[in-house]
Amino acid sequence: MNLDESLIFPACYSDDNIITVGAICKNGEPYEYSGFGKNNVDIYAPGEDIEVIMPENDIDKAEGSSIACAYVSGAASILMSNFPQLSASDIRLCLINSAKANKKLINRCSSGGVIDIYKSYLLCCEEVI
Repeated sequence: MNLDESLIFPACYSDDNIITVGAICKNGEPYEYSGFGKNNVDIYAPGEDIEVIMPENDIDKAEGSSIACAYVSGAASILMSNFPQLSASDIRLCLINSAKANKKLINRCSSGGVIDIYKSYLLCCEEVI
């Protein structure tokens, strides 16, 4: 669904502490059922064949934008724990501004790319210095 045309909340709120995430497949293509929108989706993250731990400690594979959101939440948590002086909006900008470019995502999200936690960490280091 194009989230620029069909607004879904809370994803489409314009608050500067909300990160709206799309899912990408292992081959670099956007996940078939992922939302997109140059204005209302910020970044993409892995969302196909992601190993997850299920009840009873079983390991399974999951996919979709919900899994991609968990990936971004985890990355944001790492950054927040290492850079507590940065605000949520600072962390959001570090994640978005350090995205790894992907030609297939240029018109599907504002960052035009996929999360890169290492580059995000380096960008946060620059913000702190």
